[in-house]
Amino acid sequence: VMSFDEYNKAPWNTFNILPLLYEYYADGYSLIFRILSDYSGLEVEIGQAPTSNVSLEIPETVTFDGFDVTHNVVSIADYGFYECQYFTGNLVIPNTITRVGRFAFYNCNNFNGTLTLSDNLELIGEYAFAGYGNDMSFTGELIIPNTVTSIGQTAFQRCSGFTGDLVIPEGVTSIGGYTFTNCSGFNGT
Repeated sequence: VMSFDEYNKAPWNTFNILPLLYEYYADGYSLIFRILSDYSGLEVEIGQAPTSNVSLEIPETVTFDGFDVTHNVVSIADYGFYECQYFTGNLVIPNTITRVGRFAFYNCNNFNGTLTLSDNLELIGEYAFAGYGNDMSFTGELIIPNTVTSIGQTAFQRCSGFTGDLVIPEGVTSIGGYTFTNCSGFNGT
């Protein structure tokens, strides 16, 4: 296993100008940030998963230690927080995020507050917020931003705590199968 320092100095980081990976330590967990291949921003995923209940805070920007460069966090990695069982409270997807990857928060069923999606979100990957075995415990209204164009299959399956109307914006051109299966709290779809 390669350390972050070794990875950042490896041959693929030709100029060694900025680290390709950065780990941020929070209260009881860590986040890993990776520069996207097109250099459009950072992708985030869990580093060290929590072992007791904590709130997850995803920052909008990250400044690497020792460098005077700030990057926007624009993507949540595929499987980024897969089955992280100890996150509780609200889940806020920052407004810099345009993509929530496949299985990003799959089976993270201890969230017990609202789910707030980024105002700039374009893609919600398959199984992104789906539960398995136990329902996801998000509460309140699910507001899908007008910027979303694609919602992957089973993206919100077993999210039974949502309330209010489910409104799909006109700009959504693709909704996968079973996307809202077992989402019993909505007034209508």
